[in-house]
Amino acid sequence: MKLIRSTTGGRFPVLPWAAGTVTMCAVAYIIDPHGIGGVMFTVAAAACIAAIAVGPMLRQVRPGLWLNATAGAVAFLLGLVARLVELPALVGPLTWADAFTFLGYMFLARWLAGLLRQVRTPGAASTLLDTTLVAIGASLALWTITISPALLERDDVGSSLVSAVYPVLDVVLLTQSVQLAFRTRVRVPAMWAFMSGLVILQVVDTAYTFVWINTPSANIPALTALFLYAYLCFAAGMCHPSFADMEPGGLHRPDTLPSRRGALLLSTVSPAILSIVYPINGPVDVVVRATMMAAIFAFLFRRLSTTMASLASAEADSRHKALHDPLTGLPNRASFVDTLERRLARSGRDRWVCVLFVDCDNFKYVNDTWGHQTGDSLLAEIAIRLSGTVRHGDFLARLGGDEFVIVASLTNEQDATVLADRILAAFQAPMEAGDQPLHMTPSIGISIGQTGNGHSPENLVREADIALYEAKDKGRAGWALFREPLRTRFDRRSVLTEDLRQAVAERQIYIDFQPIMAGGGYDRIVGWEALARWQHHDLGMIGPDVFIPLAEQSGLIKGLGVQVLEQACSELARIRRESGRADLRVSVNISPVQLAQDDLTTHVQSALRSSGLPADALWLEITESTIVERGAGMSRQLEELRELGVSLCLDDFGTGYSSLARLQHITVDYVKLDRLFVANLTATSRSHDVLRAILQMTSALGIKGVIAEGVETAEQSVVLAHLDCAMVQGWLFGMPRPASEVQLPRRALSVRAVG
Repeated sequence: MKLIRSTTGGRFPVLPWAAGTVTMCAVAYIIDPHGIGGVMFTVAAAACIAAIAVGPMLRQVRPGLWLNATAGAVAFLLGLVARLVELPALVGPLTWADAFTFLGYMFLARWLAGLLRQVRTPGAASTLLDTTLVAIGASLALWTITISPALLERDDVGSSLVSAVYPVLDVVLLTQSVQLAFRTRVRVPAMWAFMSGLVILQVVDTAYTFVWINTPSANIPALTALFLYAYLCFAAGMCHPSFADMEPGGLHRPDTLPSRRGALLLSTVSPAILSIVYPINGPVDVVVRATMMAAIFAFLFRRLSTTMASLASAEADSRHKALHDPLTGLPNRASFVDTLERRLARSGRDRWVCVLFVDCDNFKYVNDTWGHQTGDSLLAEIAIRLSGTVRHGDFLARLGGDEFVIVASLTNEQDATVLADRILAAFQAPMEAGDQPLHMTPSIGISIGQTGNGHSPENLVREADIALYEAKDKGRAGWALFREPLRTRFDRRSVLTEDLRQAVAERQIYIDFQPIMAGGGYDRIVGWEALARWQHHDLGMIGPDVFIPLAEQSGLIKGLGVQVLEQACSELARIRRESGRADLRVSVNISPVQLAQDDLTTHVQSALRSSGLPADALWLEITESTIVERGAGMSRQLEELRELGVSLCLDDFGTGYSSLARLQHITVDYVKLDRLFVANLTATSRSHDVLRAILQMTSALGIKGVIAEGVETAEQSVVLAHLDCAMVQGWLFGMPRPASEVQLPRRALSVRAVG
């Protein structure tokens, strides 16, 4: 019970004080029921009734609940007062006390019915069975000790009927109380206060019924005084804050709860034993007792059947959850492994089993751009599309993330590639991501094993995984079938990845500088592009086209990128100091994986600070495809870099995207033309107009300069100069060479910075 703050700021224990007051009034009533004790009893009861009426209003509980409770309490009090002052009979054996008490029972029953509507919960069938069992057991007990003696042993039929009504009403209240206890959350103080009051009320009524069988209208002050505690319990429950928490959807108490099992055992076994040992009042009594006991056994059997069905359903549900993915409803990894083992072990008409690993390309982009909720809905749609491609008997599962797997039994190997083509075709139509369509493409790895020959499921899974890597290496949006040469290549790749891990850890990655030229005839160095290099201890020089993808896939790109960035800044700072050229720049390529990391700006700041290089001397090259694929997810990162003072250069411009239109929506400082624009450039080629349009467009958009890469002939250089291309880069002007060997003569030159 909550404590109420006193006016002095302390805490005043209300419940102990109220209990003490009620106890004092009860003792006074026992001593002098017709004098001051009776007055104190009535006043204490009236005070509790006032609390019952006011408490729920303060908690903003539905009026019907507290009005019925208040009316019932008032009616019971009037019945007690009428019995105390010994009012004359109302009609025949029915007294005013009986009439008021019966009315109180009606109001209490309505109140309990309202509470039951408040706490309606799942599991209604089992709760109803349990309540019925308790009601039948209570009815059997009350019939045996009260109703049967009242009806069958007394000659006054009217008085017998009136006495028999009390236990019947007690059974009604008991049934509602038990149902309420089974439905209500375990820790609801108000509920247990009500339960305590109802128990006291029913115990006293049952005791009085037993007494009135032998002595009608007898009044035992010690027994009547207990009614005050029932009032106190009702008042405490109505005033407690938890009364307002008894809302629909309260926690349903499970069938296996020990307290429920104990209540069922007590309410069925005890009345049965009592009915057997208690004296019998003739054949009618025997028939009634036998009927009730038969009903108890019937409902117990029904309850057992319901419990077993519930346990079986719960077990099946638990098994389903253990073997299925909650998002898509597809079988999960454990179910996949079990299915694959069983299919490989059996032999029959289907000679082959294939495993298809399906991985959605660039799915992380969806989560990064639209959020995981959109990603989850997209996964559900992917599962639906894949379900539409598999044949009857094929097994589809989700392994996790955007990875799905199909197990198919085949009569020939070609069926596997047919299934893969069907999956690719199913992804042609766009999917919904948020409010806009999104094209998703799958990469598929296929492995095939023969049934009944001991083919290992682990090997088949590993082979499908290797084939999936091959499909992604070939450009994604396609499939690859595992062949033995792939295993050798994959093993070499794994070894090479571990060697790269060691190389990064030991800082074996170094950089070459390739010059970037400007000026009339492109005779002036304005900077260099830093190119990562790896000299393998056994295999010799490994190209960046090999080890950069390895670094991205293995998570090494972050450390590798930091090393390249630090070396590039350090070497350029050295060259600027030695040559006196403060206008020299260095251009460093940034991987899409690096650009997706939140700490890229921090690493750039650290490299500039440790080298002493100003931010405007650093160019960061990003590919156009990165911006297109990453979309809004890159905007914040790019804006932070620009605020730092670093220049952004759009690399591989013009390869596969509507570049000119896209330049209106992205902010970069420089554009590097892809070598495809330069490769076939001659004095008479038709590429002049395209290049001229690009240069004019970039100038109109405020781009500081355009760099043409891949310049290898003097003719290409002349044409580019004629078109006013600001900068060039290529073998014609110098091969990449180790940055540590690059030196410029220290001389005073009047140079024009291209930035």
